[in-house]
Amino acid sequence: MRDGSLRKAYTYKLQPPLDQERALAETLWRCRTLYNTALEQRVIVYRWRGVTPTAYQQMAGLKGLRAELPEYAAIHSHVLQDVLARLDTTYQAFFRG
Repeated sequence: MRDGSLRKAYTYKLQPPLDQERALAETLWRCRTLYNTALEQRVIVYRWRGVTPTAYQQMAGLKGLRAELPEYAAIHSHVLQDVLARLDTTYQAFFRG
C-alpha cells in the first residue's frame, strides 16, 4: 500500500425467495447426479475397453440427455458442460498424482 490507499472486501449473503432457493437446490442436485453418473461411465468404459472417454465425448452426449430428460433441458447447457469439464480436470489430477 504505497500510496496509502486501503482495500476493502465485502461479502454478501444471498437470500433468495423460497421458490428460487428450491430451483437452485434442484439444479445443484441435477449437476451432482450428472457428475457422479459421468464418473461412473468413465470407470465402466475403462474396465470394458481400457480407454477413458474424454470430456468432449461426454459433452456430446448431453444433447441426447437433454432430449430424453426434460429436467436437464431446463438447465443451461453451459452449466452442464462445466460439470463435465470439472470432472475431467479432477479425473486427470487424480491420475497425475
